[in-house]
Amino acid sequence: MRKNIFFFLLLIAGSINAQKHKSTTDEPNQKEFERYSGIYEKAISLNDFNVATMACYEMISLMPSRKDLNDTLAMLYYAQNAYQQAAVIADGILKEQPDNRNIRELSAMCFDQMGDLEKALAQYAELYKKHGELYYLYKTASLEFLMKKFDSADANLNVLLQHSQAMKQFITMAVSAQSSETQQINIAAAAYNVKGVMAMEQQKFAEAKVNFEQAIELSPGFKNALGNLETLRKRQNSVNKAQ
Repeated sequence: MRKNIFFFLLLIAGSINAQKHKSTTDEPNQKEFERYSGIYEKAISLNDFNVATMACYEMISLMPSRKDLNDTLAMLYYAQNAYQQAAVIADGILKEQPDNRNIRELSAMCFDQMGDLEKALAQYAELYKKHGELYYLYKTASLEFLMKKFDSADANLNVLLQHSQAMKQFITMAVSAQSSETQQINIAAAAYNVKGVMAMEQQKFAEAKVNFEQAIELSPGFKNALGNLETLRKRQNSVNKAQ
């Protein structure tokens, strides 16, 4: 889910088409449903999410038994940065389908984007509890750090770093908030980077330096960690001058 919402919408378009042909031609509203399904597929192929959303609503009204269309609608809203609408729809789905992993992750992403860190944290923690994926643990720890829950964040990062897959898994990270550039980073390196920032915020400069250097060693060219290491040097110089 987190990797590419558009890719999932394309898959869903194929799913809608496949299920459409399974239906009998005698089913009420089938022809109208097929018409709007065609509109949806065309709109998705053109990245026209507004028209795709309209078509999705029409399909839901014609066949309310197709619960999977609510998943599609939530993803469409997310793709349009309409995070509040997507979160509301996701919440309704999760009440009926608490084990819907894609939608729980979508809900977490929505709350994260809206700045509701408490709700995003609850969703990522639940995802990690159910699925044990290191990415979810990383997101849990990162949110705890942002919420100044340093002890809990550090404990979760240590659990991640001790995992046998920590050195083998990678995540995509934005280089900066001002840029669309991303990097594939070893998840252990990403964890060390968070530990470094957390230590730096608490003015534990020696500890921060060790963590940033470890992050760079694991993922050479890790721009966030390199930038943080430079920020650390400036802070240390500023503190030294003040003394």
